[in-house]
Amino acid sequence: MRESMVTTNAGHSRRRSFFEFQRVQHVHSATFRAVLSPCIGICRLDDAGLCEGCKRTTHEIARWGHMSDDERLRLMDVVLPLRESLAGR
Repeated sequence: MRESMVTTNAGHSRRRSFFEFQRVQHVHSATFRAVLSPCIGICRLDDAGLCEGCKRTTHEIARWGHMSDDERLRLMDVVLPLRESLAGR
């Protein structure tokens, strides 16, 4: 378990809990990037089962709100551009 010491307002030291450590790491992360939906408002499925507007599957669309930022970034930066380039062939 990752722990570190923290000083309270009264000047006493105690161990920081795992959840406090995670929260502090997240708040101070220099790599934070908001991940917006790729939806462009053209919401129709093509014959392959992909949205014509954003190229996501129905499963990806349904899971979007439950995906981690890393999953969303991978989808936006890798998967969707690849699908777009393959669709253009």
